[in-house]
Amino acid sequence: MTEPATCADGKRLAGFSVFALFFIYFFQAIGGERIYSKSIRIFALDNLHFSSSEATYLNSSFWISFSIGRFLGLWWPYSDYGRTFFWFGFRYFVEHNNEVALWVLMHPMLLFIAPLFPSGVAWSDHYLKMSGIGITILIAPMGSIGGAAYIWILGFVYANHGPRSFLYMVAVYCRCLCQRLPDVLRRLSSWR
Repeated sequence: MTEPATCADGKRLAGFSVFALFFIYFFQAIGGERIYSKSIRIFALDNLHFSSSEATYLNSSFWISFSIGRFLGLWWPYSDYGRTFFWFGFRYFVEHNNEVALWVLMHPMLLFIAPLFPSGVAWSDHYLKMSGIGITILIAPMGSIGGAAYIWILGFVYANHGPRSFLYMVAVYCRCLCQRLPDVLRRLSSWR
């Protein structure tokens, strides 16, 4: 199904290291994506006091921007510029915490969140010799565990510390996304 040693010219340790990095990547990418998508409407209602219809429009526009980001990710890969904008844009939103900042900054951020999953699949196929079953084994456990873990932690923190905790959870997600996984993978693949 998967042969981790193939990414490192027969060196199993390097192959397993790449495999472990992808587990962490999918845990992070899918888990953070879930907290954003499942909680943005509740945050808008509880913290910014949107009406129900405004929060629904926000959630709908979230999914439209997310779909556009997935589509644009085919031609416009996740870049250093994207990571920088993503991090500083979110920091601005945390500091200002108002409706305009949410509406204006959410959509460009989604253009950088959306391609994470397909980019991870492409990277895993580039660095590991993967079959369909191998991709499923790589993605399904970490994506589902990451999604469940992030949602559970957010629910606990949200219930105990209020709606603003959503911002801090997304800030942790943003910070983790700003790490340089492609550079780490390039270094590991140089073990070949």
